[in-house]
Amino acid sequence: MASVLRESWKPAPPVFSGSDADLEAAAPILFATGAASLGWWKLRSTIDPSTEVHAGLHEAFRMHALQAALQVRMIVTLIPALLDAGIEPLLVKGWAAARTYPEPALRPYGDIDICVSDVARARTALDTDVLRRFNVDLHEGGEHLIDVPFGEVVANSMAIDLDGVAVRIPSDEHHLRILVLHLLHHGAWRPLWLCDIGAALDVIGDSFDWEVFLGTDPVRRHWIACTLRVAESLLGADLSKAPDHVRSVRVPSWFERAVLREWTRRHRWVAARPIGEVIATRPWTAPAEIVRRWPDPIRSSVHSGARFDRRTRFPLQLRYACSRLGKVLRQTMEAGRSRTAPSSTIGP
Repeated sequence: MASVLRESWKPAPPVFSGSDADLEAAAPILFATGAASLGWWKLRSTIDPSTEVHAGLHEAFRMHALQAALQVRMIVTLIPALLDAGIEPLLVKGWAAARTYPEPALRPYGDIDICVSDVARARTALDTDVLRRFNVDLHEGGEHLIDVPFGEVVANSMAIDLDGVAVRIPSDEHHLRILVLHLLHHGAWRPLWLCDIGAALDVIGDSFDWEVFLGTDPVRRHWIACTLRVAESLLGADLSKAPDHVRSVRVPSWFERAVLREWTRRHRWVAARPIGEVIATRPWTAPAEIVRRWPDPIRSSVHSGARFDRRTRFPLQLRYACSRLGKVLRQTMEAGRSRTAPSSTIGP
């Protein structure tokens, strides 16, 4: 995956240096995690166009191009509706990330992430026959996306013209911070998120304020610096404009290993039943399911607010697993009750 996606977001990516076996192993993950367009962009001039892999990747690129055009139509419909209701929407991730790529099709996105100060009012404004069909993910302020006061993010945001509609997105500093923290919050399981960081780093200007981007919290600053270094080592992200203390940060070996391992954990990118439902219906699989879905060290560290250092992550993973135990038990009990509930069907 790393060899296929290395610098794949660039207008002219470097030639793929991996083997056919590397490509065969990476292809299912490319398709499943939304990185197939980037795979085709990187490989389009180096692999045989008559092969099944090339055809599949090219088809994904064409499909994502169509989806990108449809998403733009949705965005330019959504934003005015919210503005007319007196709501200032802030678009994050998705299209805001895609605009840093050379082609819109390279960065597919399913939902439209919008931050607002009042989710209830926003839901009311979007509750129409047309707008409720759109896949919109509303966030109250920044929620877990960013640890900066929402008013500050809005005050420093910028308006981008999109087909005649002024779409407000965070500043480059705040949006790159959102991309990094979102990746960490979800355990970095999607390789596309690391590509987002590489693409964003390529387009930042000399006026980019690294101190605003890094923030003041020393633990989070270290998280962010480690993530940039891993984007550099795995995918060739350009850190030439970063401060010396970012380029020289010591990244614990477990972090990069965890990123690569998360990319291959099938239950992350294949729709899987909640673990509680699986245990309720097939209790003998509980040990295997617990091992398969054991919390990753990245999310466990972030959940605990722990620094990315060389210490073992197991205590943090155990703590995170225990914090989710209540939810798993509820799922198991609800699934068990639904299995034993008498049927209401009337028949012969």
